[in-house]
Amino acid sequence: MSVSKIQWTALPRALRDHLFDDLYQLKLWRESDPEAPDGPWFKDFGSFKICGRRPAWSGDEERSFDYA
Repeated sequence: MSVSKIQWTALPRALRDHLFDDLYQLKLWRESDPEAPDGPWFKDFGSFKICGRRPAWSGDEERSFDYA
């Protein structure tokens, strides 16, 4: 199965800049090593949201993030 690649240079400049800004916000947030509460959670970045679910943490589990 072949996956299409995003043709970044074919996107209008304003859209491309907006997407890069969103990706940079996400990068900075992830680098801050955010704490997720037990159970469902979300982070609102304004133009997109990220959500996840964290079980009660014992310290042994890896944290996971779902991007929506």
